[in-house]
Amino acid sequence: GVNPQDLSAVDILVALRGGPWDGWMCRQMKSGVKYVNAILAGRPVITQDTAAFQEIAPAGAVVQSTSDLGDALDRWADRDARDWAAARSRHLFERYALPSLAARYRAILVSII
Repeated sequence: GVNPQDLSAVDILVALRGGPWDGWMCRQMKSGVKYVNAILAGRPVITQDTAAFQEIAPAGAVVQSTSDLGDALDRWADRDARDWAAARSRHLFERYALPSLAARYRAILVSII
């Protein structure tokens, strides 16, 4: 389904924007929460090229248009590829786990007080 409650229940996440929700501003300024959620779920994500995708670097693929979606899905259909994505996600998990984020924010706040 669309936006399942448990992302680990899906094999591949697809996060695409269109219409008024796509464009330079959205691709450069939107948060990367979908990519972090993919990491925490241990799943690859197929998306458009965004600043957040480049910064966070989750396992996944960038497509230029929906016509490229089939090839991207084929790439991640193989179980070994998805297992690799899960392993990469475990490697990145600690960076985005709540205790790590809280410690980083606490350090920022302490530095400005």
